[in-house]
Amino acid sequence: MFTRTLRYASFYLVGSQEYDLNVITNPEWVIAVLEEIEARGEEWHGAKQQVQEAKQAIQRRLAELPEYSPEYQKEAVEENRPVYTIYGAGGTDRYMVLFNGDVEASEFHFFKEKFEQAKALGMRAFE
Repeated sequence: MFTRTLRYASFYLVGSQEYDLNVITNPEWVIAVLEEIEARGEEWHGAKQQVQEAKQAIQRRLAELPEYSPEYQKEAVEENRPVYTIYGAGGTDRYMVLFNGDVEASEFHFFKEKFEQAKALGMRAFE
């Protein structure tokens, strides 16, 4: 059994596997992790709004795919390209939302200590 506790959050999640940081399958977990990093566990309204906007961006991109060539469609899905950027509370930190809904931290757009915190919470680095 896997347990991950967020330092500042008032709750924890328990499950048989690690929770994916994905705006489609686990939006609540993404919001909790963003609030942990950006607002020390306090409610950060920007997190909820941007996660919802990311989900809508993915839906729009999926709807637009038939307009593109089959080669582009295949590349977009297989390469898992970013479709949305979630900006941190101060606007510096950037979280890339990929085509499949995964959220990754852009190391180039992070303060080092916050980037390390994001990685410690299970976030992959955007390359």
